[in-house]
Amino acid sequence: SLMGLAVGGAAANGAMSTFNYNRNAWMTDVQVNQARRYQRQNVRLSQAEMFREDIRDLVGSSVTKQNNYVLIATLVLGMIAECYIEGPLPDGSAEFIKSAYMLCLG
Repeated sequence: SLMGLAVGGAAANGAMSTFNYNRNAWMTDVQVNQARRYQRQNVRLSQAEMFREDIRDLVGSSVTKQNNYVLIATLVLGMIAECYIEGPLPDGSAEFIKSAYMLCLG
């Protein structure tokens, strides 16, 4: 009878050890899978943010170019209007102003 209790206790201890080992392995797998999913989600979010930043840079570049074109066009049109309203330039005008005047007149 004592031998039966010892064998039963050993079997129960072995079963409990196996259960705890499997439970620990299962918990580790769950944690690893959760960390993997979390990392994958973070990579996808980072990728979407990079795409948005690329689009923002491209649009910003185009807007800056357009602003520069508008500025130059405004200056040229202003000079053309000034040339037609005021008439010819005085003889003592600076060379770069004469060059701009001739460019605006065509």
